[in-house]
Amino acid sequence: GLGLSEPVLRGLSAEETLSRIRQQGALAIAPHPFDLQGVGLREKAALCDAVETFNALAVDRFSNRRNQIFASRHRLPRVVGSDAHIPEALGSAVNHLQADSLDSVLREIKAGRVRHTTRYQSRQQLVRWAHLRLSQSRPEVEKYISSTYNPPKKRLAKKLLQSFTSTPQAS
Repeated sequence: GLGLSEPVLRGLSAEETLSRIRQQGALAIAPHPFDLQGVGLREKAALCDAVETFNALAVDRFSNRRNQIFASRHRLPRVVGSDAHIPEALGSAVNHLQADSLDSVLREIKAGRVRHTTRYQSRQQLVRWAHLRLSQSRPEVEKYISSTYNPPKKRLAKKLLQSFTSTPQAS
């Protein structure tokens, strides 16, 4: 939801979430609806006010293309997102529009009057982000490895995790 005045609870159906966003006069934007992890809205993105058609962190690039085709087919306004999890990735996807207030930003997006500047995050940025994410969540990753993998695969995965997270990454 863009332009929310209060949070919308997690765990609601897509339809209920959209209803609560719109009750606040906000825009419902589908973030990377066809991501490869399968957590996007997929076809339900057609119910939204706009679609994120470029995500700079989409390493597959296929999902961005699918998002663009979907937005065209459903004639939905488009926005882009950096999905920046590290400072140097900020600005890798920028929405350009003429607006001087939140209301005018929402109107311009809804009317589809947004230009975009995009670039994919570099391999170095992706490695740094992965290093940061795995380092910060290492206990959870180790728990997952222990509960999921067979003994040989478990030893290898833990060794690779240890090696990767103990190697400093350039900032």
